[in-house]
Amino acid sequence: ERFGPELIISAGFAGALHNESKVGDTVRPTSVVDASSGEKYECVRDSGSSGVLVTAATVLSRKAKEELAANFGGVAVDMEAAVVGEVAHASGIPFMAVKTISDGLNFEMPPLGRFVDADGQVHLLKLIGYAALRPQIWPALVELRRNSRTAAEALAGELERVIG
Repeated sequence: ERFGPELIISAGFAGALHNESKVGDTVRPTSVVDASSGEKYECVRDSGSSGVLVTAATVLSRKAKEELAANFGGVAVDMEAAVVGEVAHASGIPFMAVKTISDGLNFEMPPLGRFVDADGQVHLLKLIGYAALRPQIWPALVELRRNSRTAAEALAGELERVIG
């Protein structure tokens, strides 16, 4: 008998698209939408599922986040769930997204995109070198680190509940 997954879960961090969402809040959307193509992927639903997760290709400003909320009815934004949903649906495997908010709507993300390669790997030494010469971004980096810890703890707890 061939082994195959019963469910594919896209788990990770997301940015808030509304002021009501706070760092550490959990999102289990009913669907995921690719902002670039408009493709929509339905998720496995349970009593904790609600809202739309939007996948975008880059880190977004507050204005861009507000546009996603308006255009897609999104509650949060990530950078990978639509790709995972596409693969799951093409394979005929049920799909779910479990995300925790790591940055609120008002959080201005430091310019991290230039330090992430095509494989999603962060070039930490380059980032440190860049930040060392720009003390104005230090508070945002410290806040991002704190928020990431809070989000990671919440995500781990939510995944324990989902996977059981």
